[in-house]
Amino acid sequence: MASAETRPVERWLDLSEAAVYLGVHFTTLRRWSDAGEVACIRTPGGRRRYALSDLQRFLERLRQAGRYSPVEALEARTLALARQELRAHYAALPTSLPEFDEEARARFRDSGQKLLGLLIQFGSRSDAGEAFLDEGRRLAAGYGALCRQAGMSVSDTVRAFLFFGHSMLHTVQEAGALSGPYDEEGLRLYQRMSAFLDTILLATVESYCTCL
Repeated sequence: MASAETRPVERWLDLSEAAVYLGVHFTTLRRWSDAGEVACIRTPGGRRRYALSDLQRFLERLRQAGRYSPVEALEARTLALARQELRAHYAALPTSLPEFDEEARARFRDSGQKLLGLLIQFGSRSDAGEAFLDEGRRLAAGYGALCRQAGMSVSDTVRAFLFFGHSMLHTVQEAGALSGPYDEEGLRLYQRMSAFLDTILLATVESYCTCL
């Protein structure tokens, strides 16, 4: 048995942090905890705390049951973190951006979510992933045209995309860090995603300029 000196230190997450790690809403995690599916402890103040090792074992059980793949887990955690990141940094978006109607906002959200899914899928593969790049270019063409139609300048389009891209890379990095320390695989994932976003940015600008 490991001694107190060699036993790894357990990392504890609060309810919201654990929900982000699992990629679910905190009410879902609370329900799972109440049902005994996910272990947690209570602080003297009644707040829930989750051991990272317990969450990892829970995800592994879901994966073995075919209910949750590693890529889906990363994508879900990234989406959850991205929502927090974008809300926290909304004020950093260019102030010159025009006001969008609800239809345009919905189209932007849909494009962003699809691009994020492609980004995760492309980054997780060991092959060239040309099919994901092709689909990404197609989405980027629609995104560039949408920005042009919405009255955004090309510089604002690029700035908005860079903001989106940097937020995605940051949240992917954060989501991966929750699973373990920095490693070579994490660097490979980050580099592939950076290359994907560079390709998509070029396709976005080319589409925007075609609409001029």
